[in-house]
Amino acid sequence: MAELYFNDRRVDGRKTTELRTIHCEFLPGLADGSVLLQQGNTKVTASVFGPHPCNVKADEVPDEVCITCQYNRPPFVNTSGSRQKHTHSDKVAAEYAMTIEEVFSALIRGSIYPTAQIDIFIEVLQSDGSEFSTAINAASLALVAAGIEMIGFAVASTVGFYGSRLFADLCRYEENSRVTRVTVACLFGSPDSDANALTGDFAPSLPPAALPQHLFGARLLHTRLSSWLPSEKLISLIRGGVEVAKVIHSELSEKLRRYVKLSERM
Repeated sequence: MAELYFNDRRVDGRKTTELRTIHCEFLPGLADGSVLLQQGNTKVTASVFGPHPCNVKADEVPDEVCITCQYNRPPFVNTSGSRQKHTHSDKVAAEYAMTIEEVFSALIRGSIYPTAQIDIFIEVLQSDGSEFSTAINAASLALVAAGIEMIGFAVASTVGFYGSRLFADLCRYEENSRVTRVTVACLFGSPDSDANALTGDFAPSLPPAALPQHLFGARLLHTRLSSWLPSEKLISLIRGGVEVAKVIHSELSEKLRRYVKLSERM
């Protein structure tokens, strides 16, 4: 375990549960809400357009809103400088886009925007681990900046087990090593929400219905597991992810409060 953990430090000098620095910038422009979010060296922009009339008439649903997501991750965004094959990068991007649509379709109050469409555009500028969780966090911030009404503010984190140690907010090197990881998307402080469904990939021995829907005051919206884990260890890993997401939620909430106060002065 020496290459990933030595002298009580991880490869980037952090302690096991230490998060990377989070920077957030709300961007002006043509989008209704746009955010540049940086977690460590991972940089993602999220832009929200809408609500507006559906581009395709067949997508209109009474009392519901159509959520679309485009997720762009160029093959050269890794901090290692290595280039991925387009087919692999495109497949991952399509999976991420579909999940973001599912998560925020459950959170946005569709009855307020009947027959309308809201578009989320994700652009990965640099990927150094925890990319997908950073993208979810950026999308949440952009939706709030756009004034979209939701039942709650979704926050995601990526954590992993290396041996018996839980690593929080994984960097790229840790994700590419022997670290079993999970990305969790959570909803905090909204017990009356109707986002009941869990989505994602689970250990074969543990069906989704067996997972607790509430952990430490959070509702699980999505989990994405990198490889199989025994049930007990999986639950422990998800609990760790929720605790890390709670810390990220606190940081992002404070950044949102500052943004709102600044907007009120303008």
